[in-house]
Amino acid sequence: MNQRILCVGSLKEPYAQKTQEELLGLLHKKIRALDSRATLDLLEVQDEATPAQATPAHKKAVLAAEGRRMLDKIPARAFVVLLDLGAQSATPEGVRTLTKKAQESGADDLVWIVGGSLGLDEALRKRANARMALSDLTFPHQLFRLALLQALLLYL
Repeated sequence: MNQRILCVGSLKEPYAQKTQEELLGLLHKKIRALDSRATLDLLEVQDEATPAQATPAHKKAVLAAEGRRMLDKIPARAFVVLLDLGAQSATPEGVRTLTKKAQESGADDLVWIVGGSLGLDEALRKRANARMALSDLTFPHQLFRLALLQALLLYL
């Protein structure tokens, strides 16, 4: 099964970019060892500029714009897992169960969604097949994607 990690924004710091590339390389090898035809992609969608004093309406518009960009990148036959602070915490067995559930659903792709600094749009929540939290702690969204890569590397 192909796997895709879909994130809002891009990593700015060189150390984070380097760490991401290293983790992606290791994860790609692991996924290919499990399924020789599988692919792994990390896609980034443009984040919206959010003023410091954004109104609730402006924040909602930002989430909607980022959500539309993300929905456009999700294949029609994908099983979508939303990384969500309010969801049940991930365990190795839980990640394996989600992966198995995605395979059994007949999906061609398993898509992991990492939202932006304001969170996730309601349309993405409706599209998701499952939700998962990596921690009860709150992380900057750019650091969170590194945590996701590390967790997938350990848990798959």
